[in-house]
Amino acid sequence: MDGIILFPTSKNKAFYQDLMKDEYPFVFMDRLVPGVETDAVLLNNHQAAQLAVDQFVANGYQKIAVLAPPLFDPITPRLERIEGYQDSLEKNHIRPNPLYAINSALEKVEEQIKKLLLLPDPPEAILALNDRVLYQLLQYVKDQQIQVPQQLAIIGIDDVTFASLYTPSLTTVAQPAFDMGKKAAELLFEQFDHGASKKQVYRFAPEIIIRESCERKGNEI
Repeated sequence: MDGIILFPTSKNKAFYQDLMKDEYPFVFMDRLVPGVETDAVLLNNHQAAQLAVDQFVANGYQKIAVLAPPLFDPITPRLERIEGYQDSLEKNHIRPNPLYAINSALEKVEEQIKKLLLLPDPPEAILALNDRVLYQLLQYVKDQQIQVPQQLAIIGIDDVTFASLYTPSLTTVAQPAFDMGKKAAELLFEQFDHGASKKQVYRFAPEIIIRESCERKGNEI
Protein backbone atom coordinates (compact mmCIF):
# COMPACT_ATOMS: atom_id res chain seq x y z
CA MET A 1 0.00 0.00 0.00
CA ASP A 2 1.57 3.25 -1.18
CA GLY A 3 -0.59 5.75 0.71
CA ILE A 4 -3.76 6.30 2.73
CA ILE A 5 -6.77 8.61 2.65
CA LEU A 6 -8.32 8.42 6.09
CA PHE A 7 -10.85 9.88 8.50
CA PRO A 8 -8.63 10.50 11.52
CA THR A 9 -9.36 10.19 15.22
CA SER A 10 -7.43 11.86 18.01
CA LYS A 11 -6.87 8.46 19.64
CA ASN A 12 -4.53 7.50 16.79
CA LYS A 13 -2.41 10.65 16.94
CA ALA A 14 0.82 8.74 17.70
CA PHE A 15 0.26 6.54 14.63
CA TYR A 16 -0.17 9.59 12.37
CA GLN A 17 2.98 11.16 13.81
CA ASP A 18 4.88 7.96 12.98
CA LEU A 19 3.60 8.24 9.40
CA MET A 20 4.92 11.80 9.29
CA LYS A 21 8.36 10.74 10.52
CA ASP A 22 8.50 7.99 7.91
CA GLU A 23 7.31 10.44 5.22
CA TYR A 24 4.56 8.00 4.34
CA PRO A 25 1.91 9.60 2.06
CA PHE A 26 -1.45 10.19 3.74
CA VAL A 27 -4.31 12.67 3.50
CA PHE A 28 -6.92 13.52 6.12
CA MET A 29 -10.59 13.71 5.20
CA ASP A 30 -13.26 15.60 7.16
CA ARG A 31 -11.15 16.62 10.16
CA LEU A 32 -7.77 17.70 11.48
CA VAL A 33 -5.64 16.37 14.32
CA PRO A 34 -3.61 18.96 16.29
CA GLY A 35 0.10 18.24 16.05
CA VAL A 36 -0.20 16.28 12.80
CA GLU A 37 0.82 18.15 9.65
CA THR A 38 -0.55 16.63 6.46
CA ASP A 39 -2.74 17.50 3.50
CA ALA A 40 -6.42 17.62 4.43
CA VAL A 41 -9.79 18.06 2.76
CA LEU A 42 -12.70 19.39 4.81
CA LEU A 43 -16.08 21.00 4.49
CA ASN A 44 -16.30 24.64 5.49
CA ASN A 45 -18.14 23.59 8.64
CA HIS A 46 -18.43 27.09 10.04
CA GLN A 47 -20.24 28.23 6.91
CA ALA A 48 -22.46 25.13 6.94
CA ALA A 49 -23.89 25.99 10.35
CA GLN A 50 -24.23 29.64 9.42
CA LEU A 51 -26.23 28.78 6.31
CA ALA A 52 -28.65 26.77 8.43
CA VAL A 53 -29.13 29.42 11.12
CA ASP A 54 -29.47 32.16 8.52
CA GLN A 55 -32.20 30.14 6.80
CA PHE A 56 -34.09 29.72 10.05
CA VAL A 57 -33.88 33.45 10.70
CA ALA A 58 -34.93 34.32 7.15
CA ASN A 59 -38.03 32.19 7.69
CA GLY A 60 -38.96 33.97 10.91
CA TYR A 61 -37.47 31.70 13.58
CA GLN A 62 -35.63 33.26 16.53
CA LYS A 63 -35.57 30.52 19.17
CA ILE A 64 -33.01 28.24 17.55
CA ALA A 65 -31.43 25.28 19.32
CA VAL A 66 -28.48 23.16 18.25
CA LEU A 67 -28.19 19.41 18.75
CA ALA A 68 -24.68 17.96 18.64
CA PRO A 69 -22.80 14.77 19.45
CA PRO A 70 -20.41 14.91 22.43
CA LEU A 71 -17.85 17.72 22.31
CA PHE A 72 -15.31 16.30 24.78
CA ASP A 73 -13.39 14.79 21.86
CA PRO A 74 -12.11 17.74 19.77
CA ILE A 75 -13.52 16.57 16.42
CA THR A 76 -13.10 19.36 13.89
CA PRO A 77 -16.57 19.41 12.26
CA ARG A 78 -18.41 19.44 15.58
CA LEU A 79 -16.41 22.30 17.05
CA GLU A 80 -16.47 24.39 13.87
CA ARG A 81 -20.20 23.91 13.39
CA ILE A 82 -20.90 24.99 16.97
CA GLU A 83 -18.81 28.12 16.34
CA GLY A 84 -20.72 28.79 13.12
CA TYR A 85 -24.04 28.43 14.96
CA GLN A 86 -22.94 30.85 17.67
CA ASP A 87 -21.51 33.38 15.21
CA SER A 88 -24.67 33.35 13.11
CA LEU A 89 -26.84 33.99 16.15
CA GLU A 90 -24.65 36.96 17.00
CA LYS A 91 -24.72 38.23 13.42
CA ASN A 92 -28.51 38.07 13.46
CA HIS A 93 -28.69 39.86 16.84
CA ILE A 94 -30.11 36.82 18.64
CA ARG A 95 -29.02 36.36 22.23
CA PRO A 96 -27.77 32.78 22.71
CA ASN A 97 -29.71 30.69 25.20
CA PRO A 98 -27.30 28.22 26.84
CA LEU A 99 -30.21 25.84 27.42
CA TYR A 100 -30.62 25.58 23.65
CA ALA A 101 -27.11 24.18 23.07
CA ILE A 102 -27.27 20.41 23.53
CA ASN A 103 -24.43 17.94 23.09
CA SER A 104 -24.95 14.38 24.16
CA ALA A 105 -23.96 10.77 23.69
CA LEU A 106 -26.29 9.09 21.21
CA GLU A 107 -27.93 6.90 23.81
CA LYS A 108 -28.97 10.02 25.75
CA VAL A 109 -30.03 12.23 22.84
CA GLU A 110 -33.72 11.37 23.18
CA GLU A 111 -33.69 12.30 26.86
CA GLN A 112 -31.98 15.62 26.08
CA ILE A 113 -34.46 16.45 23.31
CA LYS A 114 -37.33 15.78 25.70
CA LYS A 115 -35.85 18.14 28.30
CA LEU A 116 -35.23 20.76 25.63
CA LEU A 117 -38.78 20.74 24.32
CA LEU A 118 -40.28 20.75 27.82
CA LEU A 119 -38.53 23.98 28.77
CA PRO A 120 -40.88 26.81 29.82
CA ASP A 121 -39.69 28.67 26.71
CA PRO A 122 -38.79 25.88 24.26
CA PRO A 123 -37.05 26.40 20.91
CA GLU A 124 -39.10 26.63 17.75
CA ALA A 125 -36.29 25.32 15.52
CA ILE A 126 -33.44 22.81 15.91
CA LEU A 127 -30.24 22.49 13.91
CA ALA A 128 -28.94 18.89 13.94
CA LEU A 129 -25.17 19.01 13.49
CA ASN A 130 -24.82 15.63 11.81
CA ASP A 131 -26.81 12.68 10.50
CA ARG A 132 -26.55 10.60 13.66
CA VAL A 133 -28.22 13.15 15.92
CA LEU A 134 -30.69 13.99 13.15
CA TYR A 135 -31.88 10.36 13.13
CA GLN A 136 -32.52 10.58 16.86
CA LEU A 137 -34.38 13.86 16.50
CA LEU A 138 -36.60 12.56 13.70
CA GLN A 139 -37.41 9.43 15.68
CA TYR A 140 -38.39 11.53 18.69
CA VAL A 141 -40.68 13.88 16.77
CA LYS A 142 -42.30 10.87 15.11
CA ASP A 143 -42.87 9.08 18.42
CA GLN A 144 -44.27 12.23 20.03
CA GLN A 145 -46.32 13.17 16.96
CA ILE A 146 -44.70 16.60 16.78
CA GLN A 147 -45.63 18.35 13.56
CA VAL A 148 -42.73 19.58 11.43
CA PRO A 149 -42.43 22.47 10.77
CA GLN A 150 -45.69 23.66 12.35
CA GLN A 151 -44.51 22.86 15.88
CA LEU A 152 -40.79 22.46 15.30
CA ALA A 153 -38.64 23.44 12.32
CA ILE A 154 -35.62 21.25 11.54
CA ILE A 155 -32.44 21.54 9.46
CA GLY A 156 -29.73 18.88 9.32
CA ILE A 157 -26.13 19.12 8.18
CA ASP A 158 -24.79 16.42 5.79
CA ASP A 159 -27.87 15.82 3.57
CA VAL A 160 -29.07 12.34 4.51
CA THR A 161 -30.00 10.13 1.57
CA PHE A 162 -33.70 10.09 2.47
CA ALA A 163 -33.99 13.87 2.97
CA SER A 164 -36.12 14.43 -0.13
CA LEU A 165 -38.27 11.35 0.58
CA TYR A 166 -39.07 12.10 4.22
CA THR A 167 -42.41 13.73 5.01
CA PRO A 168 -42.09 16.64 5.24
CA SER A 169 -38.95 16.75 3.12
CA LEU A 170 -35.88 17.85 5.07
CA THR A 171 -33.94 21.04 4.56
CA THR A 172 -30.28 20.06 4.76
CA VAL A 173 -26.81 21.46 4.28
CA ALA A 174 -24.90 19.25 1.85
CA GLN A 175 -21.21 18.79 1.28
CA PRO A 176 -19.76 18.06 -2.18
CA ALA A 177 -18.57 14.58 -1.23
CA PHE A 178 -17.48 13.54 -4.73
CA ASP A 179 -15.39 16.67 -5.28
CA MET A 180 -13.86 16.35 -1.83
CA GLY A 181 -12.90 12.74 -2.45
CA LYS A 182 -11.42 13.64 -5.83
CA LYS A 183 -9.32 16.40 -4.27
CA ALA A 184 -8.06 14.05 -1.56
CA ALA A 185 -6.92 11.59 -4.23
CA GLU A 186 -5.16 14.38 -6.15
CA LEU A 187 -3.31 15.45 -3.02
CA LEU A 188 -2.22 11.89 -2.34
CA PHE A 189 -0.86 11.51 -5.88
CA GLU A 190 1.00 14.81 -5.47
CA GLN A 191 2.70 13.34 -2.42
CA PHE A 192 3.68 10.29 -4.49
CA ASP A 193 5.21 12.54 -7.14
CA HIS A 194 6.83 15.24 -5.04
CA GLY A 195 7.32 13.72 -1.59
CA ALA A 196 7.24 15.87 1.53
CA SER A 197 6.25 19.46 0.80
CA LYS A 198 4.28 22.25 2.42
CA LYS A 199 0.98 20.73 3.51
CA GLN A 200 -2.32 22.15 2.31
CA VAL A 201 -5.78 22.26 3.86
CA TYR A 202 -8.67 22.58 1.42
CA ARG A 203 -12.15 23.57 2.58
CA PHE A 204 -15.12 23.07 0.30
CA ALA A 205 -18.19 25.30 0.34
CA PRO A 206 -21.43 23.72 1.57
CA GLU A 207 -24.80 24.10 -0.15
CA ILE A 208 -28.12 24.50 1.61
CA ILE A 209 -30.92 22.51 0.01
CA ILE A 210 -34.20 24.12 0.99
CA ARG A 211 -37.13 21.78 1.41
CA GLU A 212 -40.20 21.71 3.67
CA SER A 213 -38.94 21.13 7.21
CA CYS A 214 -38.20 24.80 7.86
CA GLU A 215 -41.01 26.48 5.95
CA ARG A 216 -41.53 30.15 6.71
CA LYS A 217 -43.02 30.62 10.16
CA GLY A 218 -46.74 31.26 9.91
CA ASN A 219 -46.79 29.80 6.41
CA GLU A 220 -46.01 26.17 7.24
CA ILE A 221 -47.20 23.31 5.10
